[in-house]
Amino acid sequence: MGSKGPRKGNGYEREICRLLSQWWSNGARDDLFYRTGGSGSRAFNRARQGKTTAGQGADVGATDPEGAPLTQLFAIEVKRGYNLHTIQDLMDKPSWGGEQVYEDWFAKAELHRQASGARYWALIVRRDRREPLIFYPEKLCPSVVQGRLLLVRYREMVLACMLLEQFFATLTPDWLRTALSENW
Repeated sequence: MGSKGPRKGNGYEREICRLLSQWWSNGARDDLFYRTGGSGSRAFNRARQGKTTAGQGADVGATDPEGAPLTQLFAIEVKRGYNLHTIQDLMDKPSWGGEQVYEDWFAKAELHRQASGARYWALIVRRDRREPLIFYPEKLCPSVVQGRLLLVRYREMVLACMLLEQFFATLTPDWLRTALSENW
């Protein structure tokens, strides 16, 4: 995982797609996912017109049927940079303060989830010279998480936040596939 890689935007989204592909395929493939056209904006705009756009509802889309279960589970958003903003901004913002960057990202992730038809959303965030984090609804898997975990209340949801590397190690593709098939 490390701290090497592209600094912003498209290149980082492609890197995350490669990492997700390797994780989801247990190291066999690096091409199951790729960044969607316009980072999901095409599907979002079409959804506002009552139209659907399969597999294009967030930053990450499945390019192979083998990857489709993950994008049916999560609408995955990716952010890179933004060093002036941290999750702490939600905790210590003054009562008169406006919407914080993380609140905006969470709201957009939910809109992209709705547009994509995914069950949940996940937000992967990496600040410069820091390890990537992943946020997702804690109700997805509260009992299997090991290691460092931060729970964040956002509106009526409780979000889990952990290192992306820890997510890959703790929440295995097989566990997620089983959970999906059980329709919990």
